[in-house]
Amino acid sequence: MPGPHLDIKIMQCFRDVGGCDAWLGSYWGPNQQWFIGWQSPRALRDWSWPSQEWTFIGYELWQYPRRGEPKLPEALYATPNPSTTPPHLLTPPNGHWHVRYSLRFRCQRMWVATPLTEDEHLDLKGGGTGPKGKGKGKGDGKNVGKGKGESKNGGKGEGEGKNGGKGN
Repeated sequence: MPGPHLDIKIMQCFRDVGGCDAWLGSYWGPNQQWFIGWQSPRALRDWSWPSQEWTFIGYELWQYPRRGEPKLPEALYATPNPSTTPPHLLTPPNGHWHVRYSLRFRCQRMWVATPLTEDEHLDLKGGGTGPKGKGKGKGDGKNVGKGKGESKNGGKGEGEGKNGGKGN
């Protein structure tokens, strides 16, 4: 089983598509790893990172059994897939495929009409100048933890709860 680190796989695409793919993975559980993929129009020998040229491909979940070869049980691919579509046929994303595989054959494929989006907090593509996006919610949390508290070992105290809630 691979160790607890980031893995990157960079692959040259076939000539009809051109460019190269990059898949970056980190571990999300025992013996499994999620990868996030992008496609660049540049050849493998000319790719650069960070660059705004990279187009989002999707996600793949890989499992690493104790014995045998790694397996791909689940994937989500943007449509059109920039890794398999020649550049002159690419259009803006119009949905994605959610695919689940068994050991020997594709067992489920579902079309979703919502374009697949990158997990924004990863911001792995680079090229930006800082964090992107806004926080969710109204910004003022509930004042929880009002009143007197008691610790596990029997000590009592007063203090401040989450989000500025004052104890009595």
